[in-house]
Amino acid sequence: GRQGRWQKCLSLNKIVWKVKHNKKDLLGDSGLLNVIAATYLKMGDCNKALEEHERSLSIVRKTEGLILLFQILGTGINIHLELGDFKNALVKAEELYNKAKDSDAKNYIGVSLKLFGMIYLYKNQFEKSTKNLYRSLTIREELNDEGAIGSSYFSIAKLHYKTKEYSKALEYINRAI
Repeated sequence: GRQGRWQKCLSLNKIVWKVKHNKKDLLGDSGLLNVIAATYLKMGDCNKALEEHERSLSIVRKTEGLILLFQILGTGINIHLELGDFKNALVKAEELYNKAKDSDAKNYIGVSLKLFGMIYLYKNQFEKSTKNLYRSLTIREELNDEGAIGSSYFSIAKLHYKTKEYSKALEYINRAI
């Protein structure tokens, strides 16, 4: 089943890590550790996911790999959300947003706003969630990024469902499909 597939993925990534681990390829190492962290997250092992994420983050910070840093921060935010650790999720979301804004990486500004929206949704801060999710959607629509737009629609549907606005939730889930 699903768990077995993720276990195979994890095993293969660990083999690649053992073969490839190289202090001269910090971007490769941090990227692979991020994949391993994300795989642990999919498997539901959030503590192991966090451990690998922190290793990945400490390595990427030694590089100029800004896009990879954005991706690793996103993984970390999702791990902290799963753990219910909103404080650290917000810290990483703020870092992602600020670095994306400083480098004018509009797509990652959109990502960070969506993640802010989800953090506030989990904290039942619906006004802040609404503001961030819709700002994210606007950016994603400007960029014409269909996959990201669909992801925003899905998140907005979750927001409306949680606020018992079921007709709006249905509207956005249909847009997401």
